[in-house]
Amino acid sequence: MPSSWKDGVKHAPAPAQESDPLAQLKAWVGFGMAEAANVEAANGRTVDAMGIMERCEARDAAAVRKVARRKILGLF
Repeated sequence: MPSSWKDGVKHAPAPAQESDPLAQLKAWVGFGMAEAANVEAANGRTVDAMGIMERCEARDAAAVRKVARRKILGLF
């Protein structure tokens, strides 16, 4: 996994206080869009990490099956 994943996905910065109500609304809408994008990035990492784990578990299970089938001195 990329080492940058250790830092996590940061939250979007809260919007600054605006004197104009329309500007304030636009700032909050921008904040919401940025926060939603961050959630999507975090969810994408979760899916990727789960895929990595599934492939590792399948590889390990195959290795265990391969070792379990070996016979000792061809007898057992």
